[in-house]
Amino acid sequence: KEKDMVLHGQQKHYAIDIPSKNGRVFHMDNALYENAYNAIEDSMKTTKSEIALKRLNRFYRFFTCPMCHGTR
Repeated sequence: KEKDMVLHGQQKHYAIDIPSKNGRVFHMDNALYENAYNAIEDSMKTTKSEIALKRLNRFYRFFTCPMCHGTR
């Protein structure tokens, strides 16, 4: 259940605190949570850097599914 929420959960706004290395805390009232799948998709569409594309390609695998053999 948690894995599915991280990968495919709906976008939602949260109030969060982000601690810095020097001990200061930065507060955001309206931080947007974007699931992992959408975050990678958006990055793939908008990046122009070849290095960034190589890094993002680690999250993609292109092969025929051994269970459904590509029918889904």
